[in-house]
Amino acid sequence: MAYEAKTDWKDLPDKSTPVTAAELVRIETGIEEAHDLAEDAAPASHKHAADDIDSGTLAAARIPTLAQSKVTGLSAALDEKASAADLAALVARVETLETAEG
Repeated sequence: MAYEAKTDWKDLPDKSTPVTAAELVRIETGIEEAHDLAEDAAPASHKHAADDIDSGTLAAARIPTLAQSKVTGLSAALDEKASAADLAALVARVETLETAEG
């Protein structure tokens, strides 16, 4: 049962809020439930290894910056791509063809 605080307690001589066994049991039950929840909660220092992540989305700020050399195969894959000189030569050839047609 969820604990519901009773915030309208009155001091004597007012007798509208007597301290009864039922009220004390309700209070103690709430304290016990809160204690049980606190025992089951993960500590603030609780951490998971990155290997534990198998779904969801990470915020960009949580992803570390890596050197290109740390990404397996990236340098080799990039080396296989066209160089700036190759691209410039291709652009020049296309421009030549477009000029010849025009």
